[in-house]
Formats: sequence, C-alpha cells, structure tokens
Amino acid sequence: PRYHFGDVSFSQPILTPKLLAGYVKFKKGDPYDASAISKLHELLSGSGYFAAVSIQAVPTAEGGLEVPVNVSLSSGKRRVFTAGAGYATDLGIQVRLVYTNRRRNQRGHQFDTRLFLSSVDSEITADYRWPRGRPDSEWVDLYGGFLRKRTDTSESDKQTFGARVTRNRTEKWLESPYLELTREEFQIGDQL
Repeated sequence: PRYHFGDVSFSQPILTPKLLAGYVKFKKGDPYDASAISKLHELLSGSGYFAAVSIQAVPTAEGGLEVPVNVSLSSGKRRVFTAGAGYATDLGIQVRLVYTNRRRNQRGHQFDTRLFLSSVDSEITADYRWPRGRPDSEWVDLYGGFLRKRTDTSESDKQTFGARVTRNRTEKWLESPYLELTREEFQIGDQL
C-alpha cells in the first residue's frame, strides 16, 4: 500500500488560513508525492511573505500510511526600501527609489511604489494588489503612474490608471485581462 497525505497544518500568525490553503496543491487522501512537498516549499518561499519555510512530512507514529504535513513559517520583512543612483550617457544622472510593503494585512495585500528621476525621464508608479483563489498566480491589481520625458526636440507627459485581473487558465497558461486609462500630451519641436 502507498502512503497518502494527511492533514496540512500551518504554524504562523502571518496570513489567514484560507490564503495559505491556496498554496497547497494536494488534498488529504492523495497519494504521497515528495515533489508536491517541494512545490509547496517553493511557492511559500517565493511568495515574499516569509523569511523561512520549514516543512515536516513524517508518517504517523502508529504505523499507518497517512503522512501529516506540518508547515512552520517565520515572517519576512514587511517593508522594503531600495535606493540607487547612477549615470547613463542617454539619461544623465539618475536616481531610483522603491518602497514595497509585502504584507499590508493578513489577507496578503501588497503595495509597491517606484520613483525614477533623471534629466530626461521622470516616472512615479504605484501598484496595489491582492491575491485570489490561487495566491501564487491569481491576483487583482490596481495601478497608476505618471511619466514625463524631456529631450532637446520633444516633451511628453503621460498619466496611466488601470485595473488587472491575473488568473491561471491551465498550468502553463496565464491570463491577464485589464482596463487601462491613459492620457498623454506631447510636443515635438513647436507643434503641440
């Protein structure tokens, strides 16, 4: 007889049990498969929510064929700030600032904002997203931004606001329908 998965338990105060259950791709009673445990570890580690992921899948002591799965998670950094500066021949001196909130609440909402400044391009963007049924690949995003370009011969300003729903159609097919509103003004030479 083959071993089969038992209950999956999570020890963490970070995310809701419903959200964590979305990372588990097997159910109680399925035949035991070590690659499913590896995949669970990979998905949880890559989520950005956790600093460490430890999974124990050991058959029950009574000698049965059920393998309970115990997942221990420790919280990763909630807020991340990144800064950079550089020089490029086409853009001149440039500065980049990024703020990311990887876990705004226990439902896994995330927020990201970016600022890029140079003498030619200046851009600020923001993205608020939250997971859906399969949190590793299904999200809703609300995003917006402003881009300003200034060259010797042209000027342009562009504002963008949008909403996007990302979801899996199959294991290898990802769909992202979106609605985006863009307003752009540009001037080339003396023409507006």
